[in-house]
Amino acid sequence: MLAHIRDSARALDAQALEYCIDMALQAVTSELRDRREFAAAGADLGGGIRLLQ
Repeated sequence: MLAHIRDSARALDAQALEYCIDMALQAVTSELRDRREFAAAGADLGGGIRLLQ
């Protein structure tokens, strides 16, 4: 959805909005990558890490 909004902003030549959407996409990508790495590290430690809910 963010990619669609970014592409629409690009089509409208709304550079500031396009920049904000790009930053949001990067933040989401980074967060997902960090979560995958954390989950992989937990698996490597034999399940010794528990997430608080």
